[in-house]
Amino acid sequence: MAENKLSPLGGLKRRAQLRPESSGAAEPAPVAADRPREEPAPAAEPAPSAVQLAAVPDPVEPNAPTVGEEQHTGNITLRIPTDLMRWLEAHHRESKVSYPNILLNAVSWAHPRMAELFAQTESPVPEGDLFGRPATIPTLRRGEAEYDTKAMKLRPEHLAVIDGLAAKWTHKNRTQLLTVSLKAYRDSLPG
Repeated sequence: MAENKLSPLGGLKRRAQLRPESSGAAEPAPVAADRPREEPAPAAEPAPSAVQLAAVPDPVEPNAPTVGEEQHTGNITLRIPTDLMRWLEAHHRESKVSYPNILLNAVSWAHPRMAELFAQTESPVPEGDLFGRPATIPTLRRGEAEYDTKAMKLRPEHLAVIDGLAAKWTHKNRTQLLTVSLKAYRDSLPG
């Protein structure tokens, strides 16, 4: 069996390009691999210990998606009762305010009143339930309610605020938050 004289790592070695020697020529410059490493200047401050590093949380961008969570594009479909949709369309025509801005105005107006709007005083589930169930008011449908939908686009950061409020007040039910906010906003306006 013939012995293989090539090293398996032979192709990975850095080789200096040798120039043909001429009279009075200096030696070829050493290759980066042959030069001694330059050490960085010592820092003025001592390096933080592992305990100090563990205690400092990584900075998190506000409203940034967490691991496993996707950034929302802002496209939503608003599904509200037909009478509320008619009011929304009429208000849009009369005021010349865009649909997303009417929605944001309604949520902004309702925000300081949300504890009152979403009060769970009639809930069959007691507060501090043994099983961790949320106190909710059952909503019984009276007949067949008609709903209309409208597609709209909100800025992702605005939608993140709405979703945060929905998580706090309606157990992540964005539709309920928007419907109650729009109804209360409509009822507060003159005329």
